[in-house]
Amino acid sequence: MLARIAPTEFQPGMLTDFGRVLEVYDEGIRVATAEGVSDLLFEGVSIDVSDRATWWLALDVVAARTGLDSGAGLLWSLQEDGADDGLAWVLESDEESRSRAHDTDDSAEALAHALADTEP
Repeated sequence: MLARIAPTEFQPGMLTDFGRVLEVYDEGIRVATAEGVSDLLFEGVSIDVSDRATWWLALDVVAARTGLDSGAGLLWSLQEDGADDGLAWVLESDEESRSRAHDTDDSAEALAHALADTEP
């Protein structure tokens, strides 16, 4: 499941559609590929939120975009929505939470949608 993020949101360890991010610099990223190491511009690069390391790093991106402090950790869970007797995806930090309407049971796909919904 691929998702787009802003150039300033790339972090070492994220898996992209071109390879794993090793370094982020002003103009682009350095990634490890099967063939070696490549430098890429940010344009056209997506992250793969089905990768667990990228999934956790992308949760932090959504938290930052929505004003949550992720310092004590984050929880992304599908919960009952008391407002409409349906379900909602909830991103919780230590003291606050953010929710979005239920659209899928897949946590990676829901996270990709959350990234699209909060895109700067």
